[in-house]
Amino acid sequence: MEGDYLLRLTGYRNKLVWPWTQWIAWIPAWKYDIGNQPVRDVSNNNFGGEIVYNLPPNLKRLNLGRNNFNKAIPYSISLTTSLQYLNISHNQLQDPLMDVYGQLTSLSILDLSFNAMSGNLPQSFSSLSGISSMYLQNNRFTGTIDVLATLPLDNLNVENNRFTGRIPEPLKNINLQKNGNSWNTGPAPRPPPGAPPASRRN
Repeated sequence: MEGDYLLRLTGYRNKLVWPWTQWIAWIPAWKYDIGNQPVRDVSNNNFGGEIVYNLPPNLKRLNLGRNNFNKAIPYSISLTTSLQYLNISHNQLQDPLMDVYGQLTSLSILDLSFNAMSGNLPQSFSSLSGISSMYLQNNRFTGTIDVLATLPLDNLNVENNRFTGRIPEPLKNINLQKNGNSWNTGPAPRPPPGAPPASRRN
């Protein structure tokens, strides 16, 4: 095993072709007996189906990138309060994001790019107080990105979605990639009297 990766099945040279691969997240619990380990990397395989519901609550890093997972991110992601890195990019997720991210204050990197997720960004994204990089490009997200305005982001990619509205002022000062949406480029309305300007958290 390499470093902290007690289960590492990544790489095209070691694709698993077992008939039960769609339940890969179950395999460590009953086959390898490492169900409670904090790092999971099963990227770059052919795993498909739904992501298993019972994610270990002590996860710190979860990489499911470049597989064939579909449907939604399970509700149990809300219980992984120590999670620092989540990558589910390059899959076939389709459902809207549930509003369950309020307790993930340790999350630093979130990559949901290259799926087919739809709907508005959940309000609980505004609680991601530790986030530095977020990759949402190449999905079907709609609505505004106002919920991200005060996050301590350094990198944000929202290209090729269906976002509308205006780019919040605090996000104009970061590494922002935003093409391929329907932004409102007209003059911004004046804020209500006495309203403080939006500022990002550090």
